Amino acid sequence: MNIHAWLYRCLIVILLFAIHSYSCASDVLLSKQAIKSEAQPKYYVVAIGVNHYADDFWPDLKWPVNDATNVIDHFGTQTQYQLHKILLTDESATLDKTVAALNDISANASQEDTVIVYVSGHGTLAQTADGELDQYVVMHDTQKDRLLTTGLSHTALFAWLEKVLARKKLVIFATCHSGEGKSRLPPKVAQLIKSAKGELPPLSEVSEGVLVLAAAAKGEAARENDNLQGDIYTHYLLEALSIYDRNKDGMVSALEAHDYARDRTWTFTQGRQRPTAHARFIGDADIPLFGQKQQQGLPVLEAYDENLSGFYAQVNNQEKGRLPFAFPLNPGKSYVSLYTPDSNQPFVRYKVKASAGQFVNLDEVMNFRPIGFGGEVRQYYWSDNAWEKLSGSSEHTGIDFFANYHLGNFSLGLLGELPVEKRNTIRDPIESKVRLTTVMVVGGYQYAMGHFTVGANVEMGMEKMNISLKDQSTGETLNYADDSFSYGASLVMSYTIVSDLAVKLQAGQRWGDWQFDPIGDVDGGRTWVGLGIGYRFGWKARTLW
Repeated sequence: MNIHAWLYRCLIVILLFAIHSYSCASDVLLSKQAIKSEAQPKYYVVAIGVNHYADDFWPDLKWPVNDATNVIDHFGTQTQYQLHKILLTDESATLDKTVAALNDISANASQEDTVIVYVSGHGTLAQTADGELDQYVVMHDTQKDRLLTTGLSHTALFAWLEKVLARKKLVIFATCHSGEGKSRLPPKVAQLIKSAKGELPPLSEVSEGVLVLAAAAKGEAARENDNLQGDIYTHYLLEALSIYDRNKDGMVSALEAHDYARDRTWTFTQGRQRPTAHARFIGDADIPLFGQKQQQGLPVLEAYDENLSGFYAQVNNQEKGRLPFAFPLNPGKSYVSLYTPDSNQPFVRYKVKASAGQFVNLDEVMNFRPIGFGGEVRQYYWSDNAWEKLSGSSEHTGIDFFANYHLGNFSLGLLGELPVEKRNTIRDPIESKVRLTTVMVVGGYQYAMGHFTVGANVEMGMEKMNISLKDQSTGETLNYADDSFSYGASLVMSYTIVSDLAVKLQAGQRWGDWQFDPIGDVDGGRTWVGLGIGYRFGWKARTLW
């Protein structure tokens, strides 16, 4: 066989091997695609709407069925999920059928799935066996005199959601419990509220990982409107799906839609109805209602803390809205100002650094300053006469530097004291030279009150003292050195003057002992006062004032 024939046969073998490998690779690729398709996340929507009720105590409503139908038609549109939608209206919206639908979802949902429950209809209150008030959804077959067994309680719904494996869970209540609007209270319950014998549990007390949207705040009525042909809040929630992609990422999330609907519901009702949101997760864990993410999108600053409700926010001197709210930022640096409801002057301003697609929480911006460092001058006053005999003075000045890490109100760090040398003539011709070096671990607790912070610190560590006694007439020198375990406690007060720069004032006590043969024990006990300056910084933002 000549060389050309041999090369030709080798080429044929290589070609056949390549074709076989490609075929195998295609099989593997198809297999992976098939697996991916089978594992496609599911998107469950249960929409409940009740216009007519079996018990005449509950007056008929006009638009809940329309609301629930619109939710079924629009939620999940153009998302990447496999849609599973259940519509329960009027006669089909009984307690038993609702529980059966929810249990079916619970049996099939996985961690990657999304579960949404929407309710439009009457809401009411009932007194539980322990005397507390619980919120109830009035189903088609709910009986006024048997609310506990025929109504769907919020507590039971949240307990069910907690057991569902799905990571993203949303419940929307287009109901109320105020006794007006889409609500009616049994006389006994109305009297109970009037006499203030029961307390309503807040919506925020829900299971972990559940986002709860409510058409009205506690004590407010959720209203229908004939011109809008539905529940006011639901109308604007659905309207947001096509026009309110706040961070321009291609997807409208539940919180984006809620924020849009909240402001417009507030305006439409002239401030009589304020929708609320309670979330254990926000940001990337938010729930898509329409579309898919096409890009990272703008960074978003989220401000859903109810303690800041009513405050106004500006970003780069542009009005963004009333809190609780979330608003987009520019990638890079942005300047965020917060205003109290009754003031035209900002009470605090932050510089926030965020990248595309990032979600920054206002709580982190306001409180997350984990790293602190600074220095202070301490003046010590010794309580032991032996110290004065050795150094010629009962006072000693130290220059300290510290670095610490803050976790909430607590901090932990290190403190080091420069070896400041103190010289004195204790008696002619004896000159004393004392040098004290300190390294301490410091733990503390701080409580902030606006610009002021008060707290307490404890410290412990090692101190090294060097004493040199020199006879000026003969030049003879005696040197002594010893280490001592020392500990102390102090009270701290600081005032933030600009940005995250604060002036600190401290007063405390420190204890320790040294042994210098043949001098004997030297008591390390002394009181001290200190004046210093500290700076705290974080990775996401810093306070400008």
